[in-house]
Amino acid sequence: MTPLNTLQAVMRVAPMTRWIIIANVLFFAIMSFLPGLRQAMSLMPGYGFMQLIESGNLLYMLSAALSLVTYAFAHADIFHLLSNMLFFFLLAPPVEITLGSRRFLHFYLMLSVLSGLAFLVFTASPTPGTVVFDESGMATPVMMIGASGAVMGVMAAFLVFWPRAVMLELFALKVRALYVIGLYALGQVHSYLSGSIAAETFWLHLAGFVSGAVVSFIIKERKLLPIAQLYGEDADSPTEEKE
Repeated sequence: MTPLNTLQAVMRVAPMTRWIIIANVLFFAIMSFLPGLRQAMSLMPGYGFMQLIESGNLLYMLSAALSLVTYAFAHADIFHLLSNMLFFFLLAPPVEITLGSRRFLHFYLMLSVLSGLAFLVFTASPTPGTVVFDESGMATPVMMIGASGAVMGVMAAFLVFWPRAVMLELFALKVRALYVIGLYALGQVHSYLSGSIAAETFWLHLAGFVSGAVVSFIIKERKLLPIAQLYGEDADSPTEEKE
């Protein structure tokens, strides 16, 4: 079940979640007809990104800057899209309800940029993982696409705001967010150590998760915003103080 346990949350009280999902689906559909758009929206490795910035060409510089956001709305295939949007659909609505739609959009875009910056730092110089060679020996940079960095940040925000929220019920056993998201995060570390995912992808995911966790922790601990009480006794967030 979803944390809010209802599709109505996305359709009514979390409109930005809905629009972000729609945007990702639309861009994926358009890329089916315009495959060149995927490359245009992709984020280049750090060494290529800096060449564009240092070129002095205003168009190249603008394209490079925008790619820190656009890459998060492009996906390689349908499985890539669905896996990211499923996690986003499950975890984003309560975070949006707490932050408000406008702040949530800013939060999501910030996560995309910070995750992208981590990718740029990790790929600042050409490595076997950031370059592929075609049959003629021509080197082509490996481009980064996907919303996973931002989604990891939203996942971290949910964990910080509601660590005791019940996400799964297996018979009499209630599995809380702390364990579900914690195990998923450990799985990411294991995949990185075992070589199942590329190092640059791992660092992008980690940057998104840490960024989301830090911002959410500051909001919660300093009580900058009241944390939405969505899970009754299973919530572990401060109640709103009235002056």
